[in-house]
Parts: sequence; C-alpha cells; structure tokens
Amino acid sequence: MLKEDLSDREVSARTQRLFHESLALILDPMKEAGKSGIEIVGGDGGVRMVYPVLACYVADYPEQCLVTCTKYGTCPKCRVRAGDLAEHLERWEDRTQDFTLHVIQEAHESTQSNHAFRTKCMKEDVSGGVFRPFWEGFPHTDIHLSITPDVLHQLFQGVFKHMVEWVDDFMEPGELDERIRCLPPCYGVRHFKQGWSNLGQISGKERKQMARILLGCMIGKVPLGVIRCYRALLDFIHLAQYPSHDDHTLGYLDAALTAFHVNKGVLLALGT
Repeated sequence: MLKEDLSDREVSARTQRLFHESLALILDPMKEAGKSGIEIVGGDGGVRMVYPVLACYVADYPEQCLVTCTKYGTCPKCRVRAGDLAEHLERWEDRTQDFTLHVIQEAHESTQSNHAFRTKCMKEDVSGGVFRPFWEGFPHTDIHLSITPDVLHQLFQGVFKHMVEWVDDFMEPGELDERIRCLPPCYGVRHFKQGWSNLGQISGKERKQMARILLGCMIGKVPLGVIRCYRALLDFIHLAQYPSHDDHTLGYLDAALTAFHVNKGVLLALGT
C-alpha cells in the first residue's frame, strides 16, 4: 500500500477527529445516564436518581481549542475576532454550543471536500477539522461554558513568560540576572543564585517564585508606566489564584485588568 501524501493541515484535522471520536465512545454511557438518570443508594438507605452532566473541562489553551472546535488564536469563550482581542471595553457575544454545531453542520452539508469544509468553518472562527464533536447530544451541556480558566498554563506559563521576555528590552544583557543575584535571602522566597537566564525547562512552581521578585528587580530601571503595567498584571495573576471569589474579589480582578489596559500603551510606545 502506498503511503498517502497528507498536508500538515489534514494530519491535524485527522488527529482532531480521532480525539473527538475516541471521547465520544468513552463518554457515551454518560450521555445516556444524563438523560435517563442512574439510581444511587445513599448512606441512609434512600435511593436517589442522579443525572450526571458535563459541567467542567479543565485544559490548557491548545486543548481548549481542540475540545471546543475553536479556531486556534481566537477565544473559546466568546466570539471576539482575533484582531480585536486587545479591545478590553468591548463586550462580545458569547460562543455557544448551538452556534458551533450550526457552523459545522452547515459547512458539512454545503461543501464537497475537506478543504472547502475547513475554509468555511475558519471564516466563523471554528477549527474545521471535526465533523461530529464528542459533546454533541449531551444533555444540559454547553461546552464553551464548561471550559475553565487555567492559571498555570495561561497566566504563569503564558502571560508571565512574556513579561520576563519583555524585560530584556529595558535592561542591558545580564543586568536582570545581576539584580536577581543581589537580592537578599528572604523566608518563603526562592533565592536564584545564578539568575534566570541559565534556567532550562522552567516549571510552574519556579515561575510562581519568579513572579514574587520580578517587580522589585525592575524598580529604578524601567519607566513608571511599565511598572504600573506590570503591577496590574501581577495583581491579576495573584488574585486569580484565590480558591473562591465574591463580588468584591471579582471587582479587584476587573480593576487590575482595566489598569493593565490603561497602561499597556507604554509597552507599544517603547517598541516592546
């Protein structure tokens, strides 16, 4: 048998379909249980009907796009266009499971090739690799609502990683390492004796330790607007780790995010 010559896009699409078909097979009993219910005997001997639903899916950003069939580079939660992600004050329409299914089904019925199907889906910011998502038919489920924030990958390994890289634009080579080495030891805070540049595979725990000292290492070297911008992002990252939230803490999060957007222009003005 001759090896089929496949493009990278088609290989990716087949991988996506394999993922969804596999999960559909694994979770099929849960779909029926959510509709018909299952009997659970409680500790008091009473029998209760339980209807399990798919309510929460924890994943990093690439897997969020894979699970929700969202075009990579756009938001799995709302329909903001990729070029408008920086517009903080705009309130965009939520993505819904019905919307995503409608785009997939309409494209599947009106096109004759995988390429045409993918092109039509991508115009609506849907990935275009999957014909039958695994979550189709699950009762009381909206996969886009089920996606939860991922502090480790999206904030520490994502946003904070960029923040460290941006500092290189404000300091001479090796200067940040020198400032880190000069910090006095402090209880509960890791002392990076060799700085950060020689670190290899940086873990989430290490990034959390780095976030505790970054702002102090920038004082006196970078413009005040940059300090305000970084402080807002660090406030947001640390507030996001609260085990629970109420209206007050959500207000703190919103204030930190607004402060970042107010001050982010300085990074653009400096060419960062």
